[in-house]
Amino acid sequence: MTYGTTKMTPSKELVTMKLWQILKEANHLLLGAFLALTFAVAGCGTSEPKELEIVVKLEGDKLSPETIHVRKGDTITLKIEPDRPGRIHLHGYDLEKYLEAGLITEFGFVADATGRFRITFHAAGEKHPSHNEKQPGPDSAGQSGIPESDRGSHEDDQREEVDIGFLEVRPQ
Repeated sequence: MTYGTTKMTPSKELVTMKLWQILKEANHLLLGAFLALTFAVAGCGTSEPKELEIVVKLEGDKLSPETIHVRKGDTITLKIEPDRPGRIHLHGYDLEKYLEAGLITEFGFVADATGRFRITFHAAGEKHPSHNEKQPGPDSAGQSGIPESDRGSHEDDQREEVDIGFLEVRPQ
């Protein structure tokens, strides 16, 4: 005869119930984390277009800041203060504006194309092709709100232009 303690082992039912409870709790945690991440990502991607005023200095052959970051759909007004007179040209948008040394000039547009676009400068007095021709398409009808004098007809002669910075337009 044996007296003493008997070994008690949990029943299979109890083990199964405990395991099921642990899995259920883990499932709820994963679902909660998934939903939180989904809402966070969705919230980041649905920002409304903004109206931005960005102060930019042109000193020598560089813009400060050198790269301007915006989102597609934003209405941009660059407030440019150059150290010398000339024309600034935003490639990809084919927009230009004459700048006078020491005066702040507003250069406005809607960021409707995504990508990285060169910004160049043509110092006053440099020989350069005409930029007064009308461009075909909806912009030439005045639908963009950009004055014809700010629209360029930039030809392939780029010897006199100097790269001074970039515009980066990211998707909404």
